[in-house]
Amino acid sequence: MRSAAPGFPAPPAPGRRCGRSLRAPARAVRAAVLPLVLTAALAGCITEEELAQVSSDRDRWKKNAGVLEEENKKLRDVLDQWRQAHNAMQARVNKLSASKTFVIPTATKEELASLKARLGRYEDELATLEGKTQTLEQDRDTFRNWYNIYKQRYQKAVLREQRLQRKSRVYARMVR
Repeated sequence: MRSAAPGFPAPPAPGRRCGRSLRAPARAVRAAVLPLVLTAALAGCITEEELAQVSSDRDRWKKNAGVLEEENKKLRDVLDQWRQAHNAMQARVNKLSASKTFVIPTATKEELASLKARLGRYEDELATLEGKTQTLEQDRDTFRNWYNIYKQRYQKAVLREQRLQRKSRVYARMVR
């Protein structure tokens, strides 16, 4: 018989099936891996307080999700109602457009004519005011230009006056 390495079973005899002899190494591997898995699992444990906090958070999220789902359902119902109303109005408009017999009532025609006349007056007033605005802007710009010119002339005149006064003082001293 062949000798086996320490910790491993002996190899099978020639002509014998190997199925049973492989179970022992699998048990040895499981026995070696199990403590590692348990150690890793225990290292990730949480306290009861943390578990309670996580559970309460989960419950609150579930409750919020339920409320949001209800609101979503209500909003979808409202949206469906709006779509139905829109489709009904669109069908009515299409029907009226297709029949070409849409008649504007006389009172509405008169109101429309009145509104158009008022609109025309307002447009005329707007054009007049825009013209006045342009004129005022041009006058403002012209005034600014003249103001700057006179301001420069005034400053020059003040400087000339100051020079003349100095010369007069110097001349008066020389005369004395």
